[in-house]
Amino acid sequence: MHRFHQFFLGTLVIATVGLGMARPASAGTMLDIYLGGAFTDESTLSIDTFAVSADFQADWDSSVTGGIRVGHWFAGSLRWFGLAADLSYFRPQFEGGLAELHMVPITPMVMLRIPVLQAEGYEAGRLQPYAAVGPGLFTAVLTSDVVSGAQVGFDVGLDVRAGLSILLAPKFGLFAEYRRTDVDLKVTDTGGDKLRTTLKTDHINAGIAFRF
Repeated sequence: MHRFHQFFLGTLVIATVGLGMARPASAGTMLDIYLGGAFTDESTLSIDTFAVSADFQADWDSSVTGGIRVGHWFAGSLRWFGLAADLSYFRPQFEGGLAELHMVPITPMVMLRIPVLQAEGYEAGRLQPYAAVGPGLFTAVLTSDVVSGAQVGFDVGLDVRAGLSILLAPKFGLFAEYRRTDVDLKVTDTGGDKLRTTLKTDHINAGIAFRF
């Protein structure tokens, strides 16, 4: 588990350094960093192993979530439109410790914003309500008392957001957003043991926004 946290933090550092080396000279380039809470709905957890085949009602504990988003807001007549990629992490745990999921979604997304309070130096507005949607590419690392070892699964889900950015300066601001992720997970180890569940999670995030 400790190694997984180190891997995630290392990935964030590499992504940030890479952006700094390769960023285009454009006022529309975005870098958003955020933290928040993830609240996963109760779901059915199906486990099928050599010794056990059963369904459980999983009451998932809330967890911390965090991530980084890079992309580009277009200018001129398309200043309401943007494209981005988002890397994040959250960790729903089954109450009682039966199972723990380390979730790493990578989401390419389309973003839309409404320019409000436009002024010189703030052509897209100082206040920017926005929405985003994309297919979440979910990597799930499972640790469980029933399925031995740490297993990895990959599934495609949905990632939807709505938020509000406030620019305190032309290249710096703050934002808050609501996020909903929805994914059907299936994890199978080399011995054929299987775990299946549907994760529907509400995220409340706040962060800092950089514009270049």
